[in-house]
Amino acid sequence: MRTPLHTAIGRSESAFHIIETLICWGADVNKKDVFGFTPLHLAALDGLAHCVEILLFYDADVTAKTKKGTTALNVITRKTPGSLAMITQKFDDAMTLIHSQNPSEKEVELELDFRTILQHCYPREISYLNTLVDEGQKEMLQHPLCSAFIYIKWGKIRKYYIARLLFCFIFILFLTLYVLTALAHNCYNGSKDMEETIQEQELCQKQSILGNMLRRNPFVMEMQWLVLVAITFVEICRKLYGITGYSSIRRYVTQMENITEWFIIVSVFVISYIYTKRTYTWQNHIGAFAVLLGWTHLMVMIGQLPVFGAYVAMYTKVQVEFAKLFIAYSCMLVGFTISFCVIFPSSSSFENPFMGFITVLVMM
Repeated sequence: MRTPLHTAIGRSESAFHIIETLICWGADVNKKDVFGFTPLHLAALDGLAHCVEILLFYDADVTAKTKKGTTALNVITRKTPGSLAMITQKFDDAMTLIHSQNPSEKEVELELDFRTILQHCYPREISYLNTLVDEGQKEMLQHPLCSAFIYIKWGKIRKYYIARLLFCFIFILFLTLYVLTALAHNCYNGSKDMEETIQEQELCQKQSILGNMLRRNPFVMEMQWLVLVAITFVEICRKLYGITGYSSIRRYVTQMENITEWFIIVSVFVISYIYTKRTYTWQNHIGAFAVLLGWTHLMVMIGQLPVFGAYVAMYTKVQVEFAKLFIAYSCMLVGFTISFCVIFPSSSSFENPFMGFITVLVMM
């Protein structure tokens, strides 16, 4: 059922005053109907900017979601974008300059009231700001009120983030060591003196004193994997607990960060020797890709530190532009690849379309 406040939403000239009167007499401005729509949803859907603004003035929750997951801010952005100025005005009203009562003192205090940001955010204090980002209003985070809140929040969680950064570094480091020693030079297979791995034994022995040591002491590689598995289980627990921080499973599985981390976690078990007491060539490829993704993910995490953010953001921007360029010229690249494979069939660089495509990319 809908409340009288839902019913009051309309295009009549008196709608504004009726809404204000109902709210002043205690009407719940964020009450939802059977479909999860608040009065703010209805006002925005009908394009009633004046109703949207009066509801925002009386602290209507822009993060409120319908049963289908549509936020009120999403509807406002599409239907009544001019009403977004009321949100900025609410931010402005939450900042107050307090002058000293002593005429001889020229000090001024700035008082910030974060209730505008926090009043609908329990238990997650940043859900309001997350909604601004999700609905394409990231520029609002540059408002002094939001910037101050983020600064204070960062001061509280900085030590935890750095701890997570160090843990991720240790995780990727052990993964890299295992891939380099057990997989890259086939030292684990070489340590088992398998007849079919004579060349693999030579490959390991050619790598220096370390290769000979690993071949004589396979337990070193086995201990590496056991430590890696222990770290991985801690990482799995962290990722599973992190699901609670998302509004839906769909949002969780569509985040590139989560996809990358889960691929790395799964790869730890895929590249193990434990199943058949040996390693295989295909595990090398998975391990190499996992290491690349791991260090790239660590770079992105470092880029979230304020001191390094600009450099990683610049790298990300360049990669996005390169991806656009690649898509634009992809048809021509395929054409060149097939043409060269036909013209130079005996060349090792064009012996198959895959190698040919890599060669053409290098020729760019």
